[in-house]
Amino acid sequence: MTQNSPCIDTGNPASLYDPDNTRADMGAFYFHHGVAVDDDIPKPGNISLGQNYPNPFNASTIIEFSLGGPSDVTIDIYDLLGRAVAMLDLGRMSPGRHEVSWNAGDNPSGVYFYRLRVDGASETRRMVLLK
Repeated sequence: MTQNSPCIDTGNPASLYDPDNTRADMGAFYFHHGVAVDDDIPKPGNISLGQNYPNPFNASTIIEFSLGGPSDVTIDIYDLLGRAVAMLDLGRMSPGRHEVSWNAGDNPSGVYFYRLRVDGASETRRMVLLK
C-alpha cells in the first residue's frame, strides 16, 4: 500500500483507530498478532498412517496412526499374495495420535501390508517380518 492510495485512513470514522492513531484503512483492519500453525495436529476428517517400527521386525511391531476426529478404526494386515492374515478392530477412537502393537506369531517371514481403515478412508504401508 502507498500513502497515495484512496483507501488509506478512509475507513469508517466510527470504527476503532489503528495503533498509530489514524483512522482504519477502508476495507481492512489492523492486526498485529503473529499466528502460529501446528501442522502436527491432524485436521478433522484426516487420517495419517505412520511406518511401523521396528521394520523389519521379528515377531512384534508397533503401528502408529493419527485421527482428525472421533472415528471407527480397523487395521487389516495382508501377506504378499493379498490374503488377510489379521484384522485389528480397534473400535471407536478419539482424535489424535495412537499406536497399536501387532504380534506376527505363527506367520512366516516375508513382506506384509497393513491398511488403516477409518470411516470410509484408508491408507496402506508395507512392513517386513524377519524371523
